Amino acid sequence: MFTHITITSQGQINIPAKFRRILGLKKQSKVIMELQDERIIIRPERDLMQLDGIVSDRAFPYSPEKINTLEKKALEKWVKEKHTKK
Repeated sequence: MFTHITITSQGQINIPAKFRRILGLKKQSKVIMELQDERIIIRPERDLMQLDGIVSDRAFPYSPEKINTLEKKALEKWVKEKHTKK
């Protein structure tokens, strides 16, 4: 699917409604823009909160609180290892 768009005098573009609907983009949605060779790729940015319910509890058994605790411990370990003289 493709369409022609015009770049405004301020360097802006509008993403056509049919593309926004297909990608699930709403007001204030964030996208990622990537330059690849001579192409501009725009894709939705997904955050973890939007992924809620995608993975079953059996496949991903940790609560958000447990994940935060594990991340904090891993970061503390990394900082300690990085800044400890050997």
